[in-house]
Amino acid sequence: MAPCRPPSKIRQRWLQVTTVAICLTAGGFWVVNNQEEFRAGIAAMRAALQDFLNEHMVEPLQAIFGEVVLNQKPEIQDAMALLDTKQSLRRMLADFVKDTNPNVSSVEMKRIMDEMDMSVVSLQYEKQLASAVRNLMTGDIVRMLLIQVQFIKKELMVAMGAIDELMHANQLNLQILATIPTFLVFGGLYKLVTSAFHMIYKRMSDRLYYDSTEIAGFLRNNLRDIERLLNKQNRGSGASDEAMLGVRDLGFLILLLHQLRDLFESYRSLFQEEEQERFEEDLDDLVAEGLLVSQQLAVIQRMYHSHPFLYSTKPSKSRWILD
Repeated sequence: MAPCRPPSKIRQRWLQVTTVAICLTAGGFWVVNNQEEFRAGIAAMRAALQDFLNEHMVEPLQAIFGEVVLNQKPEIQDAMALLDTKQSLRRMLADFVKDTNPNVSSVEMKRIMDEMDMSVVSLQYEKQLASAVRNLMTGDIVRMLLIQVQFIKKELMVAMGAIDELMHANQLNLQILATIPTFLVFGGLYKLVTSAFHMIYKRMSDRLYYDSTEIAGFLRNNLRDIERLLNKQNRGSGASDEAMLGVRDLGFLILLLHQLRDLFESYRSLFQEEEQERFEEDLDDLVAEGLLVSQQLAVIQRMYHSHPFLYSTKPSKSRWILD
């Protein structure tokens, strides 16, 4: 039977193997002739990948860990700078009120300093705008402008504090969103690689990725073809219990049995050890020398009612190790 065996997988897939070999050879020649471009491209890809991982994986995960575990939050505004700005504005207002209204009470002075009331500056500013040019040189316009600049600085720092609070409330969500592109890219690459591997493995190997119910269906279909071939011998008026297969039908039977055995061997890990032994014994009985057609049909019937996976179409009733 050695000359009748199917050719090797390399011979069966000679076109694909040749195409891959040509592509690899052409790629190797290009790399040899363009080493500088190849190295530059590899370096650029490496730098881009590192930047992508740092921006969308390393830094967000570090920020998430720091916030959730260490309770560390990034600060835009300096709290001490804000306090110093407020104290400076209070001192400016106190000096300005003393110079413009010496008779102000201590209670009113305390209120102006606590509330940082700019109305006293605004009133004097409006009065001196009537003679802006003269007061610009001799009045307090420049001083009031500087006080207003300090007030604007204080308001900007307060606004930055509000932005800090908003960022703290959404920091975790933003960092999680920043990691989504990385998971999408690597998830897509994983799916692409596994799909390509499964496709190549299916094309280059006899063992295919099927579940237990599909394998049981393949076995039943193969046995059905064998039984159909044997029943042909009993057809017609000359059929008898002593009939045996002819040379041509015997060859077909051997090919079908080879397919059945090959499928069984590829997925024998799905069967229990006892069923493996019984199934192999039944296959040996089918190809036993001098066996009559009626005896071979009896062996097939025995296989149908002896092996649960051959007569049960429900996975729960099949005796599979992986179920």
